[in-house]
Amino acid sequence: IRSLGRAGNAWVWPTLADRSEEQRIRETAARALVDAFVRYEGELRTAASNALMVVDAPGTEAWIAEAKKASPEKASALDELAARLARNPSRVR
Repeated sequence: IRSLGRAGNAWVWPTLADRSEEQRIRETAARALVDAFVRYEGELRTAASNALMVVDAPGTEAWIAEAKKASPEKASALDELAARLARNPSRVR
């Protein structure tokens, strides 16, 4: 989870000379972090949520909605994650 957050960090990419892989890496990291959020609880879920705030990939809201459909028992937690993402204070875009 930590590595995904670091690889997809939305604040680091603009500082790199070669940003050709940015979208693909941030998207891949965000998808994996949403999956981790659904699969785990406790500290790992919190870590995945925090990393998603740092990655802040476009499309994350849609992947959260997909996860809600696939895991309706996690809908409440995913709603909270979506609300947190919507008010993300570190939003780059």
